[in-house]
Amino acid sequence: MVGIKEINESTKALLRNQKYNEALRNLQNELDKQPNQIDLLSLASDICRASGDYVRALDYAQRLVAHHPHDWSGYLRQAQDKLSLGQLHSYLETPATESCQPPSDPEHYRLWKTLFTIKTSLKREHWLRSHNVVDPQQDHYDGNQKTCAWQPFQYWSQGKPPEQIQAITSIWNNIFTSIGVAPIKLFNKDSALTYIKNHCPELVISFTTAFHYAIEADVFRVAYAQKNDCIWLDSDLYPQRYTKHLLKALLRSNSTTTLMFRWNSPRICNGFFISPSSSIFFANLLETTKEIDFRSLPKNKHTVISTFGPWRYNAELEKILEQHQSKFSDQSTSRTADLEDITFVNDHTFAYVTPPYTLDYKTTSASWQNSIP
Repeated sequence: MVGIKEINESTKALLRNQKYNEALRNLQNELDKQPNQIDLLSLASDICRASGDYVRALDYAQRLVAHHPHDWSGYLRQAQDKLSLGQLHSYLETPATESCQPPSDPEHYRLWKTLFTIKTSLKREHWLRSHNVVDPQQDHYDGNQKTCAWQPFQYWSQGKPPEQIQAITSIWNNIFTSIGVAPIKLFNKDSALTYIKNHCPELVISFTTAFHYAIEADVFRVAYAQKNDCIWLDSDLYPQRYTKHLLKALLRSNSTTTLMFRWNSPRICNGFFISPSSSIFFANLLETTKEIDFRSLPKNKHTVISTFGPWRYNAELEKILEQHQSKFSDQSTSRTADLEDITFVNDHTFAYVTPPYTLDYKTTSASWQNSIP
């Protein structure tokens, strides 16, 4: 007799291979026998989310809440699915704290706090709205519309990326081709340095003193964004069901910068962005980072994320949130981007920051998380 553990394993294997209908069928027989079993309901929810069926995913989340009111996962799933469906005013189903303890896992606890305990703020409101997916039945892209000649780009210091990364790049290139966007332009250390010397010399010192490939990539993306209408994608960023449709909507504007929030809190991730060459956001990033010399900084994770990494992006966003009513500071000649110039996506619905399988290079020193203390 096949047990729940075996059903879970076989269904997750199908899910990793994006065989969503087959995965749900594989699970359905056991669900018919145990319609309210928590692991089966959770896995059914995962399948529906991955396939883009947030209406059905919400149904499974609500069944989790109804039949397992003492478990936190149903409440989180229900809130996320409502946000994904644009139900901004009804997502909040606050669980009774006396009967449901918050999650112990730190990542899910961060989401719990953001959804249920943190006071509202402008940044949080934009994070909430960033979950909303695009209805694929609506055509958001006009092939005759004049848009920027968007250039997706990536960086792989050593030259040719591993086969797993090349496979992900091919998936993205198929998406870009289908919406009339150029394929990804790949830079290595030599070609990136040549570009920086010619077009953004303020970052030559930062690039040449970087102590890891990841920092080189962080520096280069800021340099390239200064003079190009571009789309940056981390090499391991993995598209989801609605990625293409969201891109269609995002690329309608020639002047809007797009940033990506993390799934569990209002934090910007620098693994994806869309930036027109006129972006004030990236112009100001350059002003705050130019001529950083890594030889004078400690070689640790804090340096990575605080110089050109996500902390820097979040610091710039905080400035915009504080001064969003004004595009020019009274006490400074530096320009401040207005929130009207920025839109947001969320890695919960737009793209996974890592694919649904393990990348071999992530276990080596090529991954900065492994090699930098």
